[in-house]
Amino acid sequence: DFPDEELDNFRLVLINPIIEEEFGDDFTFREGCLSLPRISDMITRPSKIIVTYFDENWNLQEKEFSGIKARIIQHECDHLDGKLWIDRLSPIKRKLIQSKLDKISKGIVYHEYDMKFSNK
Repeated sequence: DFPDEELDNFRLVLINPIIEEEFGDDFTFREGCLSLPRISDMITRPSKIIVTYFDENWNLQEKEFSGIKARIIQHECDHLDGKLWIDRLSPIKRKLIQSKLDKISKGIVYHEYDMKFSNK
């Protein structure tokens, strides 16, 4: 729970974001992603970040985020770096979900939204 943060109207445009600093106490939270439906696990990330980015008007910004907002931005920046939250799992935890990942890669997955799969 994050009672001190209101996410109902949280909308932010970050163009070319760079996480300049990660700090604060690490906190663990269940993370998942639309790219991997019906899979989630506990992921530890720093609780605070400083990000530089261009806003929707191409103004350079630098801002500190904490809590769930910091986590969301870290998660999305991972995507920009070609990473998923599962890349942060220990090898043993990754092995435990490997069969689910294999099924997803073959398109064998229940989901409530459109997904496209590569034709390997």
